[in-house]
Amino acid sequence: MAEIADGNMRSETDNLLRNSYLRSGIHRLVFSASNTFGANCILAVMNEEFGLVPATNSGRCTAFRLMVNRNQAQVGPGLNLIVLQPAVLHVRFSEHFSGSRMHSLSDNSQGAIFMMVSMAGFVINDTLMKLLSAELPLFQAIFLRGLLASALLVLVAHPRGALRAKHAVADWKLVVLRMAAEIGATICFLTALFNMPIANATAILQSMPLAVTLAAALFLGEHVGWRRYTAITVGFIGVIIIVQPGSEGFTVYSLWAVAAVGFMVVRDLATRRMTHALPSIFVALTTSVGITVVGGLVSATQPWAPVSGLTATLLTLAAVFLIVGYLFNVMAMRQGEIGFVSPFRYTILLWAILLGGIVFDEVPDLMMLIGSTIVVVTGVYTFYRERKLRLWSAGPPAR
Repeated sequence: MAEIADGNMRSETDNLLRNSYLRSGIHRLVFSASNTFGANCILAVMNEEFGLVPATNSGRCTAFRLMVNRNQAQVGPGLNLIVLQPAVLHVRFSEHFSGSRMHSLSDNSQGAIFMMVSMAGFVINDTLMKLLSAELPLFQAIFLRGLLASALLVLVAHPRGALRAKHAVADWKLVVLRMAAEIGATICFLTALFNMPIANATAILQSMPLAVTLAAALFLGEHVGWRRYTAITVGFIGVIIIVQPGSEGFTVYSLWAVAAVGFMVVRDLATRRMTHALPSIFVALTTSVGITVVGGLVSATQPWAPVSGLTATLLTLAAVFLIVGYLFNVMAMRQGEIGFVSPFRYTILLWAILLGGIVFDEVPDLMMLIGSTIVVVTGVYTFYRERKLRLWSAGPPAR
């Protein structure tokens, strides 16, 4: 009998099922809880997360039937069971279990903390790269940071076996598309970052979730109602306020940041089409290698600046914080509910304003603050609406 303690029910149940070996036929997955509340939580999670309907339910014990095919069992979206031998899984939740329907409050709190740490990692990386702009040409900085970041990702990916897996041709095409989009986004954003206040460049990038929602509706056929279309429109007005076209505060490098958003939308749409079999760390590594190669090819055609000890240290730190940002972002998405965790990505603006003032003596103007507030409010509202619609659309699975 396996025991699942308090914490992430979804993740731990997922791991239990993934590591179970079942033979073709019908099997029973039996859960028991120490109280009725715990039993109701089990019912909600197994129904909403895995699409399982209870076969029997008597008080604190609930049994689910697993229909197993000859080669593979599919239990809900993205969850596969390897079929080798017969088994009946018995799971007992700990005596003090008192979870919620999907994730406990502690999971969401941890996810929010991870997201804030992730955003801090990304902004520190941006700050270090902006400091390096006085010492290194853009593409040389991209190349050297990419070498270090790729090496760190290999160290993370290799023990997990992510480098040995075989992937479908369709996934490879999406990986290449995502890589090309990330290369464009990196070049555009760093060009903007090297030539304008870090808080302004970061604020423009915060329109990306709105742009992704719009693009998903236009190109992937996802339904978007008038409320979210209104939020997207107002959010883009916020971006215009930040950019300030036609005013004294306008800089052409703001358009580079806007172009970076466009590339990021393509990147995220490609990511959405990838199958769950493609490890996130593998996608990150291939993207990092692609960016490094492009940076190296372009920098080879330009004068090479000498790299001092301080410059090498800053590059290493930039690569480390870039990986910190990525890894904590993944941890945040897996730890808590996306609808709860995602709005905390806007804490990146607080970090950008803080570091911009401390390191570069940059003080955001009133228009930037107004525009940023509009973008953040509309972005949070969009996350809220998407989460609410997901809950509304979740109905009982087909029997």
